[in-house]
Amino acid sequence: MNHDVRRTVRSQLFRLRVAEEVAEAVLAHARPGIKKVYDQHDYIDEKRDALERWAARLKHIVILSQATLCNCVQRLDMRERFLHT
Repeated sequence: MNHDVRRTVRSQLFRLRVAEEVAEAVLAHARPGIKKVYDQHDYIDEKRDALERWAARLKHIVILSQATLCNCVQRLDMRERFLHT
């Protein structure tokens, strides 16, 4: 995974209030120190929830971007029509 994408996902997971342990598990980071010995939980359900929340956030970002782009195109079309009449 590209490091820019990893950084973006990690930042957005923090924004979505995903627990640090879960966010680190999503990125497949090894647990530090004694945690890797004692914490054997796979976080599957928590990772699924985090990724579903990230997918919803990403969808929201894309929809807003598309709406903004459509609005800009419509304005340009109206401007072009106005200038050519």
